Amino acid sequence: MPSGKDANNLKIALQRNFKNLARSVINSAMTPEFAEKVTARLIRANLMSEDFIPFGVHSFERDTWVLKETKTGIRIWCSLDERAISRSILLNSYELAETEFIARTVRSGSVVIDAGANLGYHTLHAAQLVGKDGVVHAFEPLPFLADALEASILENSFQLRIKVYRSALDERAGQLLLRHAPKTANFGGAHLAVGKTTPAAHTISK
Repeated sequence: MPSGKDANNLKIALQRNFKNLARSVINSAMTPEFAEKVTARLIRANLMSEDFIPFGVHSFERDTWVLKETKTGIRIWCSLDERAISRSILLNSYELAETEFIARTVRSGSVVIDAGANLGYHTLHAAQLVGKDGVVHAFEPLPFLADALEASILENSFQLRIKVYRSALDERAGQLLLRHAPKTANFGGAHLAVGKTTPAAHTISK
C-alpha cells in the first residue's frame, strides 16, 4: 500500500479523476458487489474533498442544497457547501450514538427541546418519534439554518409536531450579540458574545 507522499498523490489523483474512475469501476470485470463498494468509497472521497464546492456566504439557496432521506425515513435539506454536519448526514454517519439514544428515549407523546437545532436532524427524528400527540420545540437563531429547518418540516408534514423559535437559549432573558463567521466549513459555528467580547483563541478579521 502507498504511504506518505505517494498516498497523498494517489488521493489527489482519485479526486481529480473521480468521474473516470467511477466509469471504469462500472465497466470493469469486478463483481457487482465489489464494484458497488468501490464506487461508494469513491463517492465518499469526493464528497469529503475540500474543493468539492467552494465556501460561499451562508444562505438557504436550493441550487446548492439537496434533499436527503435518512435511515430513519425523514427527509432533510442538506447543503453541499457545508462540511461539519451536512456531509456527515449525506454519508449516513452523523452522530450515530446520539441518534440511537434519541430512538431509545423519546416516546409517543413526549415533549422534546432541541437547543440549537441547526439543520434539524435531531429535531425531525424526535418529531417522527413523538407522533401526533407530542411536540418538539426547536431553537435556531441563525436565519438561513432556520429557513432550511422549516423547509424540511414542510417536506415531512411535521408542522403540527414542531415549533421553531428563531432565537438562542441562555440562562437569562435578554438580548446578546450572536457572532457567526460566514464562508466557513461549519454553518452552525456561532456563539453568544457576552458584552461583545471575543472568546480566547478567536480572532476577528475586518
